[in-house]
Amino acid sequence: MSSYIIILTDICGYLGSLLLAVNSVPQVIKSYKTKSTKDISYAYQCFILSGLILNTIYSVYHNILPIIIGNFIEFILMFLLLLQKKHYDKQSNLDKV
Repeated sequence: MSSYIIILTDICGYLGSLLLAVNSVPQVIKSYKTKSTKDISYAYQCFILSGLILNTIYSVYHNILPIIIGNFIEFILMFLLLLQKKHYDKQSNLDKV
C-alpha cells in the first residue's frame, strides 16, 4: 500500500477516534452546570464503559493506537459522568429528605 493511503487512513482513524471520544464532553459540561444527571441511566453508562473496556483490550492486542487513544479519552469522560451521576443522585436524595 502506498504511504499516502496509509497516512490518510491513519488520519481518518485518529480523527474518528477523537470525534467519538469528545462526544461525551457536552453531556459532562451540561451535567456539571445543571448539577443534574437524572435523565442518564446507570445501565447506559455501564454498557458504554463495558464496551470501551472490551474495545480497548482488542485495540491493545492488535496495536491500534487511534482506537486506544480515543477509548482512553472517552473512558475518562464516561467515568467522570458516572461520578457526577452518583454525586448528584445522592444530593437529590438528600434534598428530598
